[in-house]
Amino acid sequence: MYEAIGRFSHPQSIQAGLVIASALIAIAVNTFITFRWRGEGQNLNVQAAMLHVLGDLAASVGVVVAAVIVLSTGWLYADPLISVGIALLVSWEAIRIVLSTVNILLEGVPKGDQP
Repeated sequence: MYEAIGRFSHPQSIQAGLVIASALIAIAVNTFITFRWRGEGQNLNVQAAMLHVLGDLAASVGVVVAAVIVLSTGWLYADPLISVGIALLVSWEAIRIVLSTVNILLEGVPKGDQP
């Protein structure tokens, strides 16, 4: 997020074609991993791993969207704007995982057993 905020004051051009090609490969790989792990259970380790993979997937989709916007309009602020959005989304989900972990470590009541 720090780098993205810095690019608001100093926008940088990107090689949109190369960026799109790289992001599409990442989308394919992360989609494969997501479908492969889909039935692996719901323990905290799997949730954290899936969060990482889905964060990478969302970032790759955001990269494609930003690159297409930059390529078609020349608006360089699309890249940092989408980067901040992805960082906020991943941060929100990471906080949820941390709170679940803290609940487990403090021997709290499991989600399904609450009255």
